Amino acid sequence: MILRAPPPKPALPLAVLALVLQAACASPVDQTPVPLTVQVSSAAYPWVSSAYDCVPSSAALILSDDPEADIVLRLAEPEGLTVPAYQIGTDDLLVVTHPEVGVGALTAAQVEALFAGQFANWRDVAGTDQDVQVWAFAPTVDIQAYFDRLILHGRPVSSLARLAVSAQHMSDSVGAVPGSIGLLPRLWKAGNTREVLVVSSVPALALVREAPQGPLAELLACMQARR
Repeated sequence: MILRAPPPKPALPLAVLALVLQAACASPVDQTPVPLTVQVSSAAYPWVSSAYDCVPSSAALILSDDPEADIVLRLAEPEGLTVPAYQIGTDDLLVVTHPEVGVGALTAAQVEALFAGQFANWRDVAGTDQDVQVWAFAPTVDIQAYFDRLILHGRPVSSLARLAVSAQHMSDSVGAVPGSIGLLPRLWKAGNTREVLVVSSVPALALVREAPQGPLAELLACMQARR
């Protein structure tokens, strides 16, 4: 279930606020920022700038490769989601090709056959006479796992597929290698690639391990407000 971050707490009454300020003046306060670790999939990287803009002054944002980070930014809801998830945006998931494969729009069934290796030449889908070169992410990558469920229905990607290690690598490779087909979020589509299928509109999500409080709750509320 995708959740909404709790609203900020109401302001303190003036009398209470005065007492708080008085106490603050009487004793030193530890002002060390609270570290918030963030793990980001390459597909969700456009939302990193929003996270930096929204981090409260009481916290410090630290990018991390740890899947147990305080926040995980990703595209598409994972299968069997069991932790709180907050939607911070939306993007379209696209199938893209090299511009010289000679096809326009493709159906989901054609895309499935191409990625599975059932069609090995672009002539099989009324394109030019050249070999199909599939590009894919690792099966655990957010958008690849979603694509595998929605389009491939559990079938494996062609054994001849080449591995893209990031969205930027996918964009560069599909645009540069003749006969290529791959998968990209719309925000990453650039340069020499052609859109042939909109797979789905997918949410950009911030996943946390437990109900957020303090600076983490402030950060998520701000990111949701900027959607």
